[in-house]
Amino acid sequence: MKIKYKGLLTLLFTALLLFLPIKICQAAGTNIAITADHKTVKKGDTVIVSIYLDSDSLIGDFEGFLSYDANILEFNNTGGAAAGGEGLVKITDTGVPKGDLKRKYALTFQAKNIGETTFSLTDDTGVYSFEEGEKMSISLNQLKMKVTADKSASDNADLKK
Repeated sequence: MKIKYKGLLTLLFTALLLFLPIKICQAAGTNIAITADHKTVKKGDTVIVSIYLDSDSLIGDFEGFLSYDANILEFNNTGGAAAGGEGLVKITDTGVPKGDLKRKYALTFQAKNIGETTFSLTDDTGVYSFEEGEKMSISLNQLKMKVTADKSASDNADLKK
């Protein structure tokens, strides 16, 4: 008799579980793209590097450190969410009043020397979901940029007598 009740209770419990709403938890993720209009620029040019955040979940706070070669480029600090220089720019966008699915940060640099540099976000970059405030997983790229000589420079290396 006890076995019959246990079997009946197990069957009722299993049926009850089928009707409970189930929420599948998936980690929210963000794709970060570092881009520029031109990957090759001339010495003296102004360069705008853009950082795009794209997610299926609402993006809240963002903090990141963008590294680059300070011997090649100089960061033009115009205020806003970005500050720094000497090869590292900190982007701090916290306390956002409204989450969004896409976000863009535009940073301005001056090409001061000939050479190559790579823009990349450091490992401690954090993107947080707007609703839960939890850190989202991120995928990102690096941007390689080359600074060449100004075309107005002469290529004539002959000495005049």
